[in-house]
Amino acid sequence: MDNGLNLIVVIFLLLIGSGLGLFVLHLIRLRALDGLQHTLLATGLGLGIVSFVPFGLAWAQQLSSLNLMLAASVLAFTGLVSWLLLTPVTLGELRQLKFRIYNLGHLDIVLILFILVLTILNLFAALAPVTGVDELIYRVADASTYLKEQGFVYIPSKFSHQQPQLVMMLQMWGMSLGTDSASQVIQWVMGIIFIVVVIDFSRRYMPFTVALALGLIVYCASDVVVLSGRAVPDLANSMFLFLSFVALKLWLDTKNDRWLILVGILAGFFAAGSRLTGAYGAIAITIFIICYGLRNKQINNLQVISSAMLVSAIAFLMVLPWLIKSFTMTGNPVWPFLFDIFGAKDFTQNSAAYLAGSESRLLGGSSTSFQRMISSPWDLTFNPHNFRSGVYGPLILASIPAMIVTRLNSQLRNYVLIAIISCAIWYFSFPRLRALIPIISLLTIAGGYGLYKLWIDINLTRTLDITVKTFIGFLLLIWILFGIGTHFRFHYDAVLATVGLKTEHEFLTNRLVQDDLSFYWYEEYIHLNKILPPDSKLLLHEGRGYYLDFVYERYFLIAQNELNTEKMKDPEYVALRVVDRGIDFVVLWPQFKGGTYYEPANWLEESLHYLCSTEWEVIYENDQIKVCDVKGQFIDSD
Repeated sequence: MDNGLNLIVVIFLLLIGSGLGLFVLHLIRLRALDGLQHTLLATGLGLGIVSFVPFGLAWAQQLSSLNLMLAASVLAFTGLVSWLLLTPVTLGELRQLKFRIYNLGHLDIVLILFILVLTILNLFAALAPVTGVDELIYRVADASTYLKEQGFVYIPSKFSHQQPQLVMMLQMWGMSLGTDSASQVIQWVMGIIFIVVVIDFSRRYMPFTVALALGLIVYCASDVVVLSGRAVPDLANSMFLFLSFVALKLWLDTKNDRWLILVGILAGFFAAGSRLTGAYGAIAITIFIICYGLRNKQINNLQVISSAMLVSAIAFLMVLPWLIKSFTMTGNPVWPFLFDIFGAKDFTQNSAAYLAGSESRLLGGSSTSFQRMISSPWDLTFNPHNFRSGVYGPLILASIPAMIVTRLNSQLRNYVLIAIISCAIWYFSFPRLRALIPIISLLTIAGGYGLYKLWIDINLTRTLDITVKTFIGFLLLIWILFGIGTHFRFHYDAVLATVGLKTEHEFLTNRLVQDDLSFYWYEEYIHLNKILPPDSKLLLHEGRGYYLDFVYERYFLIAQNELNTEKMKDPEYVALRVVDRGIDFVVLWPQFKGGTYYEPANWLEESLHYLCSTEWEVIYENDQIKVCDVKGQFIDSD
């Protein structure tokens, strides 16, 4: 029942988004080359716009299921009318589509079947209960909090909820009208749209068979495998940025500057759906437009500057509401950046500096060293753990010679320039592979084009020609089989839970403790939900409190705004700070662990352990957690 409801909610979102997008495109008098391309652009545009509805309701503290349902009803009616009046597909295109379907080659059918298999497998994974590190900390946990509070609330122990979260707003439609798993299903469907956009973009330069193969290559990348069944927004963001590339192509083809409006909006959605570092897309496109305009003698300098500024200004407007929200709540519009200028609410300068440097520590040192920069293409391909990412495969490195040897299409050379600029900005801001998926997909298309040109132009003897082409086809098959195997391996438990062969408890108990999640407290949290008073407030040892039924804060909160950090060594002072926060129970690791690189937080942890052994009663303890009663009011019902 829940799974059916989640699918219905997502179908309605697609109707609402695509219909609203068709209306907006009609309003600004834009029409793509064909019905499919127009529908894809309309869907991405509309879904991004629809995301601002929960944002507005949350800002007004009116984020109730009733209000969302009323808004959905109005938008669904608008979307349906738009589809009836502004149907993007003509009868001629339908006849042409029918002709193409009847004339699909055997290889086309096989590749499409592979994509369908992966799509269904990912759907079963997405319908399973919520998992994931970021999801349990804030991607789903914060959205759940906003829905419970019917609006935005300030969470002092989390900086992440001040970052742009456009895709989270879209997910809240599903979470409110369906279940929390709908947040994953929304990512699944946006991932499908992304792959379709990649295939449609590729077929503008290459035969449909090659385009299908390139889309399948992207769909088999392990980061795409993981994200297809999770509520992390990177596939949705990839869809937005790649649609921005599609709109840019239409501008390059037509020189109609109205397409730049769409380029800016979609690149802005990419930035507003991710961390502030997601601005690299809009920045790279802006730089490209300037370079392109200066080289093109038919465009004067004033047009160049105005075109570039149009894109950047519109992209900035898409992010602006989030900057205003952050400024209102923290006094810093770009929190946690520039804390030296704007300050850091509830953080000292030292703890904010620790927070700002957390990414480089997670990556195992400075990513800006000369050695890391030189080895990064190799690392991203063969040692992705250096970037805390999955495997993308050797295609990019293998295709670089093909891009050099063959003469790329002039437009693809432009996109390679955008990719190079994007990679440079990405590398020095947020070097995680999942944040670069749309750019790597762009390079995959350019590399695939180079290999395709070699395939048709290579001048070898018949025997050698067959051998080389067979080898290339064999490598593609190996990669596809590897991707399908990765899908099955990674989503196996989730699929069993979705089809009913595992209960939710069995699935989460088994899945959350696996190496990629390392969350060992699910069963303990379920037990605490049963034994602790329902109005309890907890101080947690770990940030992932999604499966707790209580208000909670992470213990780092006590240390993060303490100016006199030496006081964290004083148990009596720490006890006063804990009581002042209204904490009822402290949840710790059984023994001192030293959970952060921030030394005052480790002193705090030592003081909390001391208090649990001397001042506060330990009411529950096992190999995973220790729970201490701060106020001495716990009554064991057993």
